[in-house]
Amino acid sequence: MAGRLNERVAAEAREIQKQQDVPGMALAVVVEGKQFVYPFGVRAKDSPQPVTGETIFELGSVRKVFTSLLVGYAQAQGKLELAALASRC
Repeated sequence: MAGRLNERVAAEAREIQKQQDVPGMALAVVVEGKQFVYPFGVRAKDSPQPVTGETIFELGSVRKVFTSLLVGYAQAQGKLELAALASRC
């Protein structure tokens, strides 16, 4: 399984890097509780430093995506009702 997973993640990462003009990235995958970290490319276009599993990336506007994902997850879990009035709280 690990070999196929490695190949699939590498293929997807290369495609994302190509389509989005991303110099580097790190992907994490969890399968049956086991964590796999896959670093790809370099830290910046003007940097030869490779991405590692320890590289820290800036989030920038990605925070909004994470926030909306968590809000949607909370709604799906029944912990949040987006249509509810704020006065109900």
